[in-house]
Amino acid sequence: GRSDVRAHRQLEKVTGVEVVDLQVRRPFFHLDTAVGILPRGHVMCCAEGITDEALATLKERAFEPYGLSVEEHLIPVTRADADRYACNVVTHGDRVVLPEISDGLLQTLRAKGYEPITVDLKEFILSGGGPHCLTNMVNERRALVGVRP
Repeated sequence: GRSDVRAHRQLEKVTGVEVVDLQVRRPFFHLDTAVGILPRGHVMCCAEGITDEALATLKERAFEPYGLSVEEHLIPVTRADADRYACNVVTHGDRVVLPEISDGLLQTLRAKGYEPITVDLKEFILSGGGPHCLTNMVNERRALVGVRP
């Protein structure tokens, strides 16, 4: 389930879009188990789940160029919440669908203006997936490109 940096370079070639590498730490296996992107510039992040270099890159590339404050827009996620797949979210407007998480993280999300909706996904999480994994976002904008052999 890990990506390869060579694939990132190939994706850049094919799409013409820069790919920024953010490495996860084991036992985290996908970026969305440690980082969750929210509307209005907020990013949920379990710092234990990504490398120090990835965290620095995230702070440098996701906030500062857009005039956003790291202190205001980076939402820390505890390891316990990350283990519950708190970062593996689906959003619709200010609604954030996520697994059952700590009261502290729920309060933080509400204080930032979000409406967290928790769902009991314990059994699905045992298989290695969360809310984002359960969906096929048909309204998601995707690049229309192909790879030639």
